[in-house]
Amino acid sequence: MDETISRVMALLLGRAPGFDAFMLTVSASNLLKGAALIAAASCFWIAPAGGATPGNRIGLAADRAILASAMLASCVGEVIALALAKLMPFRLRPFLQEDLAMHVPQGLRDLAPRMMEQSSFPSDHAVLFFAMATGLLLVNRRAGWLAYAYVATVIALPRLYLGLHFASDILVGGMIGVIVVLVGVRLMADSAPMRWLAAQTFERPVLVNPVLMLITFQIATMLSDMRDFADLAGHLTGLDDDSAQITALNTAASGTAHSL
Repeated sequence: MDETISRVMALLLGRAPGFDAFMLTVSASNLLKGAALIAAASCFWIAPAGGATPGNRIGLAADRAILASAMLASCVGEVIALALAKLMPFRLRPFLQEDLAMHVPQGLRDLAPRMMEQSSFPSDHAVLFFAMATGLLLVNRRAGWLAYAYVATVIALPRLYLGLHFASDILVGGMIGVIVVLVGVRLMADSAPMRWLAAQTFERPVLVNPVLMLITFQIATMLSDMRDFADLAGHLTGLDDDSAQITALNTAASGTAHSL
């Protein structure tokens, strides 16, 4: 199945360069990926549909506990995906496999050296964003199903089309994301620490909301800053100027590759 789907995509790629460039832009856009889902979640974080009445505050606190648990579980799922990519047999991305001969946009070919170091399986994009969609599903079914459809078409499909992942990479990644959030919310949402956190969003919003903003920003950008700092931590200290410049360039390239 994987090879068949990828060969179909290889036949389509290159026929419409403008469309290919559009798909690459969509695939790399943090605005259309994490930011859009965070914006959707914020609707249910801010107020319930019935308005901010005292009775609804109880329901709103419960929704906030679920969303906070889902965000935390999503980050855990991302770590699991990265660990699996390191521990499992390396899988080269479809667009890098010569036998598929995918004519991808130049912007993606430029990242080929960096992408050759990153295993295709599983898709960490699928893990993170299907996890976020599952969090939405747990607070509002309609929003959740719409989020699933959005992730499938706007996030997963371009990655499949461009040869960034095989279909099984995305399928397994999505399953990991869904399972991690379902388990995480079940374990955390009704716990004392999470109930306390939900209460603090009402009692001390000036302190809590900025922290939550930073966390959601990291989720929206695929934890790119945290990954970059982790990469930098792996380098030896005391680099000379040339080495430091190379490290900075590698870090910048890493951030672009992470968004893809």
